[in-house]
Amino acid sequence: MLIKPGGTYFLITYGDPKVRMHHLTPSAYNWNISLYILPRPGFKKPGNSSSSSAKPCLEAIPLTSEGMLPPDYVLEDPDSHFIYICNKKVGEVAQIHPHTH
Repeated sequence: MLIKPGGTYFLITYGDPKVRMHHLTPSAYNWNISLYILPRPGFKKPGNSSSSSAKPCLEAIPLTSEGMLPPDYVLEDPDSHFIYICNKKVGEVAQIHPHTH
């Protein structure tokens, strides 16, 4: 993936961090990742008459050091959209190490 320093890559998917972060975290990419979770349009939390989720969707979700959702994070809508915003670091050069078999 070729993105210049300071550039941004957006990934919008149904894939949660367990299935997406290993694709986004190789050191060769050299970027910071922010995660936002949007419930599907019209999602209603069970037992709630409100038409929207109680959690704000315009705030980044704090991730663990492994890039996963915190253990106490409750995903209210299992069909949420996961938005990964990957910002390429400026001024740092990543070392690419070839895989040895």
